[in-house]
Amino acid sequence: MPDNWNVSRPGVGGFAWYRIEFELSPEQLKLSALYVPRVSMNGAAMINGEYLGSGGKFTEPMARQWYRPQFYPVPDKLLKVGANVIHCRIKAYANNKGGLSEMHFGFAAPIAAQWHSCNFWQVTSIQITSA
Repeated sequence: MPDNWNVSRPGVGGFAWYRIEFELSPEQLKLSALYVPRVSMNGAAMINGEYLGSGGKFTEPMARQWYRPQFYPVPDKLLKVGANVIHCRIKAYANNKGGLSEMHFGFAAPIAAQWHSCNFWQVTSIQITSA
């Protein structure tokens, strides 16, 4: 990560799945949030096979979430000591900067602070300026 389809898959659009494997120790089982700064055009996240959420519809008219950072709370019960897997599904249009940014997984408070800051600058400040 990150994966910019204009570079890695020029001219390609459609659906893709990303799989990220990671290990947790018993002390890390309280890691409880996933933050994705950028997904284009739309994305959904799962952890250990359980749905966390999405940016909206994947059918036309599809949700266009390229400017909205995604934040997903992760219930403790979904995590386990040892191997864990995050799956992200995205849908992107060809030659439209499709792809997925880096992802941040960790304790809810600092991850939420990152998301709030990004959301303010990328979404709220634009809404205020437009108003």
